[in-house]
Amino acid sequence: MQREGYPLPQLTRLSGFVRTRQRLHRALSSLGWRLLFGIPAAALLILGTAHAARGQWDEYSNEGWIWARGVRRWSTQHAEEIWQGHSIGAAIVVILAGLWLWSLRTSNPWRRRLLSTPLYLARAGAAFLILIALASLIKDREIRDHAWALLNSESWWLLPEFGLFFASLGCFIQSGEASTTLTRRLWTAGASAALTGALVLPFRSADVRAIVLDDGNLVRLTYGIAGALLLKVSSLRTRRAEPALVTRCRDHLYQLRTAQSTSAALNLGIAQAATFGTAHTSAVSSIPPNFPQLVDDLRTLLAGIATRIHAEQQRTVICLDELDRLGSDQQALAFLSEIKAILGVPKVHYLISVAEDVGAAFVRRGLPHRDATDSSLDDVVHVQPSSLVESIAIMEKRADDLTEPYVLLAHALSGGIPRDLIRYGRRMLEMLEGRTAESRGLELVEVSHRLIKEELRDTIAGFRTLLAKQQWTADNADWLSRYRILNEHLQHTCPHRTSELVAALQYVAADITPAPGPSEPPESARQLIIEASAYIYFALTLLQIFQPLGFDGRRKDAAFTRKPAADPHVLAEVRLELAVSPHSARPMINAVREAWLLASFPTPDPSDTIPPPRTDPCPLCRG
Repeated sequence: MQREGYPLPQLTRLSGFVRTRQRLHRALSSLGWRLLFGIPAAALLILGTAHAARGQWDEYSNEGWIWARGVRRWSTQHAEEIWQGHSIGAAIVVILAGLWLWSLRTSNPWRRRLLSTPLYLARAGAAFLILIALASLIKDREIRDHAWALLNSESWWLLPEFGLFFASLGCFIQSGEASTTLTRRLWTAGASAALTGALVLPFRSADVRAIVLDDGNLVRLTYGIAGALLLKVSSLRTRRAEPALVTRCRDHLYQLRTAQSTSAALNLGIAQAATFGTAHTSAVSSIPPNFPQLVDDLRTLLAGIATRIHAEQQRTVICLDELDRLGSDQQALAFLSEIKAILGVPKVHYLISVAEDVGAAFVRRGLPHRDATDSSLDDVVHVQPSSLVESIAIMEKRADDLTEPYVLLAHALSGGIPRDLIRYGRRMLEMLEGRTAESRGLELVEVSHRLIKEELRDTIAGFRTLLAKQQWTADNADWLSRYRILNEHLQHTCPHRTSELVAALQYVAADITPAPGPSEPPESARQLIIEASAYIYFALTLLQIFQPLGFDGRRKDAAFTRKPAADPHVLAEVRLELAVSPHSARPMINAVREAWLLASFPTPDPSDTIPPPRTDPCPLCRG
């Protein structure tokens, strides 16, 4: 309906009496304002152009009637010859023309052309009338003589001012159609100045007065007004008949409503002796369609829409975005099973966006068993994360102010996922705003520190929320307290001193196997602790790669080792592997640290505690 230019219906049908009253009220209100200005304007125009119009009618009406009678006589004569069979060729042409016209009854392009023909004729007539007025103005010998005399006189500079008379009229017209108050006031001021200057021109030169008061100007103005009216008529648009497919779409929307009711009443009375009254009440209730009927109606409607669009050399594509938002993968698969009946409509294509777990169910291809995706979808396109080259290209379009080291950091944190990559890029741009030239060399150090610290703080807060739902005791609560202490480190640390933060991160990131006993964490919390330590291990590696000065030199040293893990793209692969399993991600992080020449830290003793944060302010930050 929107594609065809029809508004969506309000799914509340009022009574016919209420709808008629509303339409009548709007029509009368609009008509009242039009009549308030239209009647005086029409009276003034008729009064001013009546004499010129009568003169032109008296001059050309006889010739027009003679031409019309000639056309009628010629048409009648040839029609009689065809009727009596005296012109076989003309009869054949008429028959073929009739068949051709009948074949065009279902042609939408010819229907539009037929409806637009009066508009094109009105535009041609308007152009003809305006051109006649301009041609007569140029052809008038007296106007040319006065204009030439004005040009050769000492008052030749008055000739350009003569155009103000016509420009002022346009200014007054445009002043009422300006979109803003300031523009409308400027138009009004310019129009007033132009009209004032134009009105005094006839009193300053006899030649100008003769040009303005020429006898033919009234006729020319009449032709111009008639042309302008025809242009106004040509801008009107006939109300086309509503296509049958749009009507079916509207009825289908109303059919989805479960119950509707309308009522209307009208009572009329005449005195006490004679009373005339009428009352009408109607109620309409639609029965909700059952599922098979709803599917069949939708298939029929989609087939009609697709056939119409296919005839216009276009395609019908229905998009279902983020199907996994329904809940679990089982709920998404159940939804596909319910709607698979409408996936086979001819010329209708479906683009369904699902999460990886739902897409993986289809990739199995019936192993070990067939499901809804294997019999519903034609193909699955797995959207891979961006490579480093693709991430650089994306950031050049979205944030071209970021240099390559910043893009590498965003690529590593996002894992190459474009949505997260753009989010990190925007956050970096916010951090870089307002930087001074003196601190330009420390930008990467400060930005990487702040960004990694923010990600760590948000991630640790999420893990603490999940761990808080587990059952803890006084003996094993130390596992939960270490994340609180680590958050305090993240709040008080700065780029100028990171030794305490690195020590705390090493303590939490260490792969410590909890010893059996009272201090062992709950079984349900063990997996969360392992995942948190692996992510903190990854964040610590990023912090040690980007935080110290000399990132470019450290990157060259890593490349000199010729180890595959020295590629910066491996950092993004590690981030993606963390979403799969922390156990498979740790060996990758160890390989990255070895390739980037980062020292391995010793495993802390289980009896040790996390170092406390340093709370005294940094003198560099304070300065």
